[in-house]
Amino acid sequence: MTIEEKHLATLLKWRNRIVMMRIMAGDSAELNDLLRIANKKINQLTRQHKEAHLLDAWA
Repeated sequence: MTIEEKHLATLLKWRNRIVMMRIMAGDSAELNDLLRIANKKINQLTRQHKEAHLLDAWA
């Protein structure tokens, strides 16, 4: 597992924890911000991983 994949796995775990906190505590601006940031980073890492995988296949 690469460092990027480990980082993505960690972000997914934290996003799941944030979602559970939102369910338990209710909607809040702070949790919404954390969830938005986590989703943005997850999307960035996923996109980078896909691009790198496509470039590897191309080479």
